[in-house]
Amino acid sequence: MLNAEAFAACRTSRSTTGAALDKRTFDQFSDDNRGMLRFILLPACLVGLSACTVVPPQAYSFDPTHPQPKPVADATAIAPLTNRVAGLQLELDKVRDQIANQPDTWKRLALYVQENEIHAKLGPAQRELAQYASAR
Repeated sequence: MLNAEAFAACRTSRSTTGAALDKRTFDQFSDDNRGMLRFILLPACLVGLSACTVVPPQAYSFDPTHPQPKPVADATAIAPLTNRVAGLQLELDKVRDQIANQPDTWKRLALYVQENEIHAKLGPAQRELAQYASAR
């Protein structure tokens, strides 16, 4: 009988102490969370407002009933551009082969720089060529 009484006394004392502890810690953290919410809310609003500056000015005057004319594909302008893209692609393939065959990491870094430079030249040329291809 002594064990049952001790168990009941322990159970009731633990529940009241636990409730008081939970209430105190909840109040403490809720005050901290309000301050944190204010701290996070301001940058979130600023990011939302700054997103409006990303929209280009042409988007505000865009009229889908009058589309912009597409560039006309001129064979004399496209042939050198196609040759340039093909040459850069071959150069890129050579550098990639060198990267694959190079066992030294430090020497590969210089090859990665070359690859990046080729990509910087190749990307705009491919976009321009794609613009002419979509005009057909």
